[in-house]
Amino acid sequence: MSQATEIAFISLVPNSNVDDESSDASEVIKSSITTVSGQEGFQAAYYGRHVEREDMLQLVVDWASLEAHETFMKSGTYQPFLKHIQSISTGPPDFFHVHFETPFSRPSSAPVTELVTLYFEDSYNPDDFADNWKKFSETAAKNAEGIRSMASGWSIDDVKHKSLGEGVKGKAFVAGIGWTSVKAHMDYRETEAFKDSVKYLRDGPKGIEMHHVEFKGYRDYA
Repeated sequence: MSQATEIAFISLVPNSNVDDESSDASEVIKSSITTVSGQEGFQAAYYGRHVEREDMLQLVVDWASLEAHETFMKSGTYQPFLKHIQSISTGPPDFFHVHFETPFSRPSSAPVTELVTLYFEDSYNPDDFADNWKKFSETAAKNAEGIRSMASGWSIDDVKHKSLGEGVKGKAFVAGIGWTSVKAHMDYRETEAFKDSVKYLRDGPKGIEMHHVEFKGYRDYA
């Protein structure tokens, strides 16, 4: 069994200021992660709102294995945990799992983390994208000022996305890229190095989504 990282999206109800440490919303998130941290197979957790969408919370949990998370979801603790989370959300979290080749803790420890998700048809062979990602990521590492670290990997479960078609499932490639600031990332996007290499990202996937998160780690408040 290999490590699995849960990538969860939580749509917040209005006025849920999870960044305010004294707010009820912040307490809900922190107590919920404390519950998760007590489960067998838990390794680490990171959370933060999308910079581009303040009503969307990103929760990332490292598990020892996919089975560890599935065991938690089948336990008697899970439904009360879910109800607690939903006290500040518009519905249950959407999530899928990724096997990162390097620890997600590296990019998530940067001041801001870019999360880019590429959606592929189910028939796509991940090996066909390996060279593309290598060219794109090596170009960024060499030319981008303010880049800190990267972690990337493929989804373990099938995923849905509008680019794949209604009700159609495929696979996702997720990259976490740590930056010194959002501005550093945006400045790099204006360079010739980025413009010449972004074609490698666009060759293969049916859809691409990107956003930024300023992550807090479980150990930041535990």
